[in-house]
Amino acid sequence: MTLAEIQQLVARRQYRYSEKVRNLIEEGFFDEEDCVHCILSATRIYKSERDELRQAVHGMKYVILGRDTRGRPFYTVGKGIQGPRGRLYLYITAISQLTKPMIKARRKPMMTETAMLFEYPCPECGNGVVRTTRIRNYKTKIKGYPFVVDEALVGICDHCQAKHFAPEETQRWEQLFAHSLEARHAFLTPQEITWLRTALGLSMEDFARLIGATRQSISAWEKAERTSPPSRTADLLMKLVRQALHGSKVDVVSVLLEEAKKWGIVIQIQDIPGPAVQHATIGAQGISDG
Repeated sequence: MTLAEIQQLVARRQYRYSEKVRNLIEEGFFDEEDCVHCILSATRIYKSERDELRQAVHGMKYVILGRDTRGRPFYTVGKGIQGPRGRLYLYITAISQLTKPMIKARRKPMMTETAMLFEYPCPECGNGVVRTTRIRNYKTKIKGYPFVVDEALVGICDHCQAKHFAPEETQRWEQLFAHSLEARHAFLTPQEITWLRTALGLSMEDFARLIGATRQSISAWEKAERTSPPSRTADLLMKLVRQALHGSKVDVVSVLLEEAKKWGIVIQIQDIPGPAVQHATIGAQGISDG
């Protein structure tokens, strides 16, 4: 396969990825878009190797060097596989950020259509077929935060049980996660942000300077039909500023602990004798889209 052919597959979202890659995305090490951006920004295939499982189209797997969404060096390893009805996919087996030159390569969203989401020979074991499987109350993580998908579609090999993931389905999970946070009022609403800024008597530009954001971000957050909420850091800072406006002393730790619960994180802080010494215990309590 040529780089142009691989890039065309990725641009059309004709790719799948391994459980290993999904785990890295769940834990917040990388975003799926980092992988996509890496391939689309690449200028050449760094290395081609023979696929030991002989499942790949043309029998080869490819190491592609590019950049992630922040412009940092990044690499993706993948191979072409034949899907149902002869449809070609890129199966991504590894992703990583490069910290030094590479020497050796190694509304509530609708349910995704189930038909033909996977249904291809398993590129992991070479012996089974990856079947589209509905899983109730599927536990996952979105950017490191625990989340339970009411009904998820995952590809599972009927021989080795390896899990495969489709971008159109995992993006639906991210939308469900965002909806659940909005429902729990995890973020300030556009109206609340506008009220806070005007209560301070600040323009968008000055308010952005106050909280370390940009004017464009403030404008986007204040739109009634915003496409994305503030970052969690900016949201927490604005909530602390809002509390301070009430004139009472702000218990910063208590505010942060309550806000963490909205994200499915339970943190217990224990006072220890001695000046300003505390121990923290952190637990995860999954958010559900149900």
